[in-house]
Amino acid sequence: MAHDPRYTLNPWVWILTLLATAALCLRLWCRKFRHRGLWWDDYIFVVSWALLFSASAVFTADLNAGMGRLDYEKQDVHILFRTCFDLNTLCSALSKTAFAVTLLRLVEASWQKRMIWFIIVTISLLNVANAIVWWASVCGRPRSLAALPGHCLSQAAFGLLSTACGAYGALIDFILALLPWGYVWKLRTYRRERLAISVAMSLGVVAGVTAIARIAYSVAMESSGTDYEISAGRIEYSYQTCVIFVFLQAEPAVTIIAATIPVIRVLVRDAISAPDDEWEDTTMQGLKETSGNASGLLSAATRDVEEMGSFHVPKSAP
Repeated sequence: MAHDPRYTLNPWVWILTLLATAALCLRLWCRKFRHRGLWWDDYIFVVSWALLFSASAVFTADLNAGMGRLDYEKQDVHILFRTCFDLNTLCSALSKTAFAVTLLRLVEASWQKRMIWFIIVTISLLNVANAIVWWASVCGRPRSLAALPGHCLSQAAFGLLSTACGAYGALIDFILALLPWGYVWKLRTYRRERLAISVAMSLGVVAGVTAIARIAYSVAMESSGTDYEISAGRIEYSYQTCVIFVFLQAEPAVTIIAATIPVIRVLVRDAISAPDDEWEDTTMQGLKETSGNASGLLSAATRDVEEMGSFHVPKSAP
């Protein structure tokens, strides 16, 4: 290992954390002062961000204690290592849950609502199980001082659960990214506006791509043949594990950032364009003039799309 993770990896963790922090603050400000106040999804995002920040802080402390660069068994190193991974696991589950809760207020079909609730329950249970398993010891390796007493788990079992969580999380990211398209595309507004809103609400797919990249890296690391019995092998394996943690932190950070993109889009648009007489603000009256259908476009779901994208409805749209 030629690099010190305190200088090669830790900065990336904090860059992701600070970007997510800025994005969340912008989202909360816009939802609080430009729209109708905060919703449950906003509060869940706040808890997710708190876990993200805590995981970054614990990871930094772990690196300073020797993780990824020293070959010795210290209880605090292993406890910090498992703690930061647990915080990240719960953070990832909550960030996906927050976006799913947002979609609950948008979709109208009962099967879509059932699917979203299924996603929320399963992603939560799977990630809680993964967080608990992190405290088990690996069969065939020296028992960690921080491992819980009891039976050990094989390295294959650890890898299988981690891969399953990552793959399922990536699948969920893609599903949640596609769900808004059907509803938004039915809105009576310009095609380019519908496309912009749909794309802005679907950028969570980047988190899914990040999860796939992390899985590929993990598989490559496990198949590299690193000898854990020698000092250099243990140090290298420890460093590569820190690299995986950077990928893990990127997933919830990207989800939080993606959830703010619709708000950023509106702020940029408002900053560079002046009001146009042919457009009306997105209000209940504007929607009524456009559709004449109170059961559809005047629903609570439409008002939520307004708040997420703050689009304008033209007097006459194709």
